[in-house]
Amino acid sequence: MVPQVDPARRAQVVVILDHDIPAGSFQSAFRQKALIDFSRANSLEFIQSAGISYQLLMQGRLASGSLLVTCGQHVAQVGAIGALGLHFSPEELARWLQGGELTLPAPQPLHIRLEGDFAPGATAYDIALACAGKKGEPKAACCSCMTTPHGGLPARKSRRSV
Repeated sequence: MVPQVDPARRAQVVVILDHDIPAGSFQSAFRQKALIDFSRANSLEFIQSAGISYQLLMQGRLASGSLLVTCGQHVAQVGAIGALGLHFSPEELARWLQGGELTLPAPQPLHIRLEGDFAPGATAYDIALACAGKKGEPKAACCSCMTTPHGGLPARKSRRSV
């Protein structure tokens, strides 16, 4: 369901349909129609079937230092060009569109110090995954892994136990 809003930030809004085109179900068709109607009613820029939304945005609309606020699940991709992507629920996004403010909870800092030897072939990536937790478990909002410059762990991906 598309929230009923009157966008205060019209110039900053682009509605992009890039998945399930043409609609593969009645539910998808109704959702797409609601987004098309919303775009027209509010004179918003609308793009359909022109490519993957994040790729389109990164090819000219976003730059390093830009902010992208979306309901999309893969928003972290924009970090590749130095932009910040934030994922919000449709209700939170609607509130922002109407001129409200977004509330970002501050993550609790977590410091983990690992000492000793790790399994042969273990990488910094493996340790970061292990510290982040498993699906369903509480995890840190942000996980970063740093190693010592000499004799530290390689950064390449591996799937070995730490």
